[in-house]
Amino acid sequence: MSTTGQNAQKFSYNVKQTKNEYSKVNNLALRGFEVCTYKDEKDSKEVVSHIRKTIFDYLLSRVTFTINEVYDEEMDGWTVAVPETDLYGEGATKEDAIKDLIYSIHEYISIYQNSDFLSQHEPADKQAAILRLMRCENDDEIQKMLGL
Repeated sequence: MSTTGQNAQKFSYNVKQTKNEYSKVNNLALRGFEVCTYKDEKDSKEVVSHIRKTIFDYLLSRVTFTINEVYDEEMDGWTVAVPETDLYGEGATKEDAIKDLIYSIHEYISIYQNSDFLSQHEPADKQAAILRLMRCENDDEIQKMLGL
C-alpha cells in the first residue's frame, strides 16, 4: 500500500496482491475508498479502479448527452447525432433517424464489449458515455437517457 498527501491515503496493489487480499480490497472500496490495481507500476494506462457501485453510479449520472438533429433538404432526410459517442442515425423522418441511431448504439456496444482495442483507445469521456448507455435495458431507456 502506498500513501500520498498528509492526510489522504491511496490504496494501490499489484494484481497478485489484489488477488491475495481481495476481501481487504473489497472492504476498502465498500467503505468509499478508491483502490487501484496495477499490472506494472510503470504503465499508468494499465490501472484498474475498485470503487463502490453507488459512487460509480453517481459519477456516471453526471454524464450528459447532446442531441443534434439536422434536416438536409438536398438528401430529403434527417440525421440525429450524439456527439459524446460519435454515433448518429439517418432516416427519411426524424423517427427513422432515431431508430437508426438506436441501432448504431447497439452495434457499437456489441463491438465495444468484444474489443480490447476500443476500451484501451477511446477517450475516457466517450467510454463513460458508452458505459452509461450500456446500463439501459431496452430501447425506451436509451431514448429516455438521450432525452429523445
